[in-house]
Amino acid sequence: MKNKERFLWATGTILLILTFIVFSISFTVKNNLTLTSAEDKQAEVKDYMQDMEETFNFILGNYVEEVDPKVLYEGAMSGLFESLEDPHSTFLTEKEIQDLTKNTLKGEYGGVGLYIQKKDPSTLDAKSLETDKFVIISAPIEGTPGFKAGLHALDMITHIDDEPVDEITIDETVSRLTGPVGTDVKVSILRKPNIKFDVVLTRAKIEVPTVKTTMINDDIFYIKIISWSAHTPDRIKEALQEVEEKNIKQIIVDVRNNPGGLLNSVTKIADFFLSKGKIVSTKGRTDQSISVAKAYPQTTIVSKDVKVAVLMNEFSASASEIFAGAMKDSGRAKTFGTTTYGKGSVQIPMAVGNTGYKLTTSLYYSPSGRKIDKQGVEPDFEVKEKELSEEEINSLQKLFENKYIENFLEKNSNPSASKIDEFLKMLRNKEIILEERLLRKLIQNEINRSLDFPPIIDIEFDIVLRRAMEFLETGK
Repeated sequence: MKNKERFLWATGTILLILTFIVFSISFTVKNNLTLTSAEDKQAEVKDYMQDMEETFNFILGNYVEEVDPKVLYEGAMSGLFESLEDPHSTFLTEKEIQDLTKNTLKGEYGGVGLYIQKKDPSTLDAKSLETDKFVIISAPIEGTPGFKAGLHALDMITHIDDEPVDEITIDETVSRLTGPVGTDVKVSILRKPNIKFDVVLTRAKIEVPTVKTTMINDDIFYIKIISWSAHTPDRIKEALQEVEEKNIKQIIVDVRNNPGGLLNSVTKIADFFLSKGKIVSTKGRTDQSISVAKAYPQTTIVSKDVKVAVLMNEFSASASEIFAGAMKDSGRAKTFGTTTYGKGSVQIPMAVGNTGYKLTTSLYYSPSGRKIDKQGVEPDFEVKEKELSEEEINSLQKLFENKYIENFLEKNSNPSASKIDEFLKMLRNKEIILEERLLRKLIQNEINRSLDFPPIIDIEFDIVLRRAMEFLETGK
């Protein structure tokens, strides 16, 4: 009898152990199994949502201090988008929604007049450069406070009103720079390689231009596309009608420092130049994210016998890259400058109550099928300024620190050629070893910034423009 009891006890223990093992294996499998069916995926999502709701409510009821539900909500939503590791997919708070939408239909706002770019702080890691955390100025808008203060493309904003920009997003940066007309904002600038200075900018009403045009040498029509807005196609159409009326056979389209804009705007304008074929395609996971924009002969304005060159650089982004890629891949134009920025993704804006978000849903592809995102569009002919030596960098630092050019122009607002020659000689005596061409260019740039209507082009010092002109005039 005792042996039988021992047997039953041992058997029961073994069964309990086996049951525990089976339960453990089942639990492990359940948590590690890759869910493939739609039903399983929906069940998984339902479980996560229930867990999130329970956690949300538990924090509200049990955290040591009372918590504002709005703070928890915005924190949770921000975390959702940060987990995507996509700087272009972001949660937008109520204030950010208001800041982004105010005056967008009018194309004007109270600000400082700077096109800017910034890497998302959540994407930075140990391999990131120190400068990756700063705000990069793509270009100042002509005639605005930022332009008149002498800020340049590639200048970096390190602080706004003495607060570092390291941890803020591009949208938060825009919010800090914009504000009521007449108010001041201080920006701290880092100019490569290591030139630092502060500038106080008085916010003004900014009317964003879209297109500027001029004739070059009576033979070449130059078009500068500043932004791809809803008004840009109409401005370009007007410019191209002038080309047709004057029977001009050579066009330069400049999209350098153009950060992008509306997809509909760029496809319309590309269609003015192209009579057939793809302009751009988008590809994503859903049927709605897949599309192809094509050119049609009935909407073409520029005849085939008109030669076209496109100027671009590393700050030509988004819609500018679509245009450059379409013109290059179709063979309609030759491209000059440097490889574009590589922002080739599509975001859809969505409202959620008083907040919202932007979500990347697809990527852009050029007519040849090349992905634009993170790769950019390479020019047919690379043209760029030569890099400065360490000695030249030190001279440039000295030039800016001592404000030699600014001080010279304060005393000579419209200097003659002889005055400039004397000034250059003085700089040599102060051991400024920069090339004369660069010094003259810096002087001319500073003169232009003081003008309400500065020249649209700079044939003397713009080497990319000169290279494109050479191609159009000689075919070489």
